[in-house]
Amino acid sequence: MKNIAKRNQINFKRANMPSFQILKKDKKTRARLGIFKTSHGDINTPSYVFVGTYGKFLHLSPRDIKKTKTQVVIANTFHLWKSVIKHRNTKKTFLTKSFGLNIPTMTDSGGFQVLSLAFDDKNKIGKFITDNARADKNYKRSKIKITEKGVYFKYDEKWKFMGPELSIKLQKKIGADIIFAFDHITSPLDNYKYNKKAVALTDRWAKICLKTHNLNKKDQVLFGIVQGGLFK
Repeated sequence: MKNIAKRNQINFKRANMPSFQILKKDKKTRARLGIFKTSHGDINTPSYVFVGTYGKFLHLSPRDIKKTKTQVVIANTFHLWKSVIKHRNTKKTFLTKSFGLNIPTMTDSGGFQVLSLAFDDKNKIGKFITDNARADKNYKRSKIKITEKGVYFKYDEKWKFMGPELSIKLQKKIGADIIFAFDHITSPLDNYKYNKKAVALTDRWAKICLKTHNLNKKDQVLFGIVQGGLFK
């Protein structure tokens, strides 16, 4: 794969960053090899993404991470919210400085963290149903209020707000190479009608995310979220 990537590098121009090119396709399946070029380096795909939720590594130093030949790391916008507001604009992005690495980065939108606050602990559910989950379909989202503009949620006993526009603005300030659209995740207990509404709202939020992103693209790309539930 490395040789293929090297032969195709001449097809890219740094001025047109970021970019993605499919290098090879499997004839029998939908598997493929590709190269994603960012201002912080190249990602040969498919690739394992190292998780650093808070913009830091818990058990490995930046030097150790380099030894693993990790190509890309991901952090979470919700958990970096307070930290990034205090960050002063410098030549280094917030994540580059926080991780201590000059490699490609991603940020999740924070949507899951916000909306998961509504999941009832009594039901023992999250994004997935566990063996201990209780199928109480009458649970209520008392800790959040979902609106057309975004989500109001209780955190530290105070009401706060996160929506598609704010999520993208925060991710712009964080400075990841690949940023994620803010979506309305659902619970495995939600019915068809609720999932259908959630998908429609996710689509409208995606358009707001794209509009906000296009105001100042920088060297970032916006990653769309495939939404749905247990229904076709």
